[in-house]
Amino acid sequence: MGEFDGVSRHFDVDVVNFDTSQAQLHQHQLAEVKDCFERNADVFSKLYNDLGSYDLEKPRIRLTNDEPIRERHRRVPPVRYEELRQVLQGMIDSRVICESHSPWAAPIVMVIKKAQGCA
Repeated sequence: MGEFDGVSRHFDVDVVNFDTSQAQLHQHQLAEVKDCFERNADVFSKLYNDLGSYDLEKPRIRLTNDEPIRERHRRVPPVRYEELRQVLQGMIDSRVICESHSPWAAPIVMVIKKAQGCA
């Protein structure tokens, strides 16, 4: 039996599941990680769109001039339109983004993640 054998590699904190099967932690280290997650469970997302918010200070962006920057949109493959529409609607529903008619514009970049377990 190796020094990492026999240690539970999966634990639940509130609603979130953590899988540490790839971590090589001693039992006391795993207990410390679990304790840290439990103490700070309120700062972790529990759902896909559970992104939280920060309202203690308004963000300030310092500019070199007041001329708006407007970049062109980036193309999205047509087979991804519906997926993108759903993601954007979820972000609108979660109040992460909102519709705007500002002269300032920057494109979104859609990145397709590799399937879990792929290198």
